[in-house]
Amino acid sequence: MNSPTLDGVGPVDSAGNMYFVTTRSYALDLMTIYHGRFNRGVVTDVAPVKGVSLGVPFQVNFDVEISADGTTLYFADGLFTIAA
Repeated sequence: MNSPTLDGVGPVDSAGNMYFVTTRSYALDLMTIYHGRFNRGVVTDVAPVKGVSLGVPFQVNFDVEISADGTTLYFADGLFTIAA
């Protein structure tokens, strides 16, 4: 999951599905929550989680958690603005 941008360490469900926050594609698609398959310290099949991002500039998903059974995804988001 290592990219040249910020990658946050994320949770793994009991089936080995890992979820994490990264800014790797935010400038292109406004997505920051990704998932992949975690096995023996390696994450493969990395892809964005569709349907989480609102697709609004400066609205950022910045934290993620998955239930142990993998059925519930929790996330936090915020709207970042520039103060005058």
